[in-house]
Amino acid sequence: MDYYAGVHKIKTYLNELGFEVDLFSDQLPSDVLGRTYYVERKVLLNCCSAREAFFTILHEAGHVLAYNKYFLRLKQKQPPPEKREVYAYLYGWIVNKQLELGLTKEEWRSQELTSA
Repeated sequence: MDYYAGVHKIKTYLNELGFEVDLFSDQLPSDVLGRTYYVERKVLLNCCSAREAFFTILHEAGHVLAYNKYFLRLKQKQPPPEKREVYAYLYGWIVNKQLELGLTKEEWRSQELTSA
């Protein structure tokens, strides 16, 4: 898999949804790979490798899609913490399918299990 191309595709997708993406943010703690700011419409990443950036930005895209598709309908500014990660995982898979990134279910499941 070409992780660089995947990161670019996902970044473009997020930009089209109105989210600014910073792939090399210095605003995150060193132990945080990514974070989505819904109100500010920003996605920040802090990754060391293309593979890590790919899985992180896909996860963050799941947060964005869940927010746009589900939580905005409920008129909430931000999903409740207990639902946030579950929805990021589920909607991240949907983003993978929509953008035809080629990620298998096994790869996505194993990545989510190792990063949880």
